Amino acid sequence: MMRVPQEIVDAVIDCFGAPLDEPQNHDPIFYRWDLDKSVLNSWALVSRACNHRVRYYLFSHCKIVASPPFLRTFTQCPDVLLTYTRFLYICRPRSLEEIRSIIPRFVSSPLVQVKFVSAPILAGFPSVFGSFLPDVRSVRFERCLFDPIALVKFRGHRDLRKVAVENCYANGILESIEDIRAGIPRRLPDESGETGEVVGHVLRPLRALRLDSAEGQSENELLEACAKSLQFIEVKTKNHWCM
Repeated sequence: MMRVPQEIVDAVIDCFGAPLDEPQNHDPIFYRWDLDKSVLNSWALVSRACNHRVRYYLFSHCKIVASPPFLRTFTQCPDVLLTYTRFLYICRPRSLEEIRSIIPRFVSSPLVQVKFVSAPILAGFPSVFGSFLPDVRSVRFERCLFDPIALVKFRGHRDLRKVAVENCYANGILESIEDIRAGIPRRLPDESGETGEVVGHVLRPLRALRLDSAEGQSENELLEACAKSLQFIEVKTKNHWCM
């Protein structure tokens, strides 16, 4: 029996798998889990020569819902399958610690894009993200709540080339004194581009800023980034409020 060259096997599998990676099937909404993958499942049973290429498509998208039942299932997922993940979706994590428990497992994954949905993006988030996923070039945020300092710290993630912000809010960044008194978080403008561009666009129009002080250098960077437009600033220190 004549052996079929691996290049031909891969090319045939690509005909069925490539449509799964088309942008309309996973961006800007979640990956469409209703897409028919029965042919790829059948290819996976043909021979070991097919397994690697089939897994490249079957496990290219990973959606993690940060709820206790799902996270328990996620801990049981073999690491070898996660090495095929190229599009990662992390939904509704309740804290930075939950994010910290998820992303280290994708250190060896060839991630193309990471998307966070309804996540708290706190001041320590950029350093955690950059430490475990330094090679990621694109990140999207949807319906997330930002700490204002986190926006500034993303500038330090030099390898991050594209950032998209959609329907997000900033806790502590407000447009007016009335908003501050009402405690209304400011909705960030939808934006896509390089890290510095997005951060600059978000901070540039600020008129009022409320900040819980941690006495860090990043606070000075935040003030410098939005100093031209600020009309009101309120800083909460450890002991009292300063105005």
